[in-house]
Amino acid sequence: MKIRPNPTMLIWLAPLLIATVLLGVLLAFQPTQAARLNNCYATINGVNVFSSADSAAVQKTINTAQPGDKVKVAGNCVGVQYHEYMNQVAYVTQTLTVEGGYTTTNWLVSDPVQNPTVLDAELQGRVIFATEPLTVANLTIQNCYAAFQGGLSQQVNPFVIFENGGGIATDHVVWLDNVDVLSNTAQHGGVVYAG
Repeated sequence: MKIRPNPTMLIWLAPLLIATVLLGVLLAFQPTQAARLNNCYATINGVNVFSSADSAAVQKTINTAQPGDKVKVAGNCVGVQYHEYMNQVAYVTQTLTVEGGYTTTNWLVSDPVQNPTVLDAELQGRVIFATEPLTVANLTIQNCYAAFQGGLSQQVNPFVIFENGGGIATDHVVWLDNVDVLSNTAQHGGVVYAG
């Protein structure tokens, strides 16, 4: 018995096969988590370098820092972590400098033009919350949303609480040097709130 292809069935299968091939090609070019691996790097000394697909490398480096250290950051550090009742990229509890513009092959010289560094909260919280004086240099802080984050808030009556500090919130002095702050939201101090 010979099996002959049904011409009507082939007419219906051809577009399905073409669509399947095109879908496979499109999916092959979509960014995946594997493609995002190790896009964020941070170090204090250039020897012990933390890396992550999100912003966790920044916080890990801050956690190992000593007062007065410089936390050097390279790449795109995207996403927030939950610290002390708030979402933020970085939670700083000691006097530090957080500086971008580095590469994984050069931790000695910051060059933010050639090596842009981004701290991006993805509208899920703040970029930096600091409880001590802070210096931030040579990076972009973006996509912060501080509503309902707690921390530095002002209660003006029993029912209204203003959320302060979209990009950076601190109750101490903060110095900014060559910092771009983009698309940040808070009820007070969408860019920086120093209370």
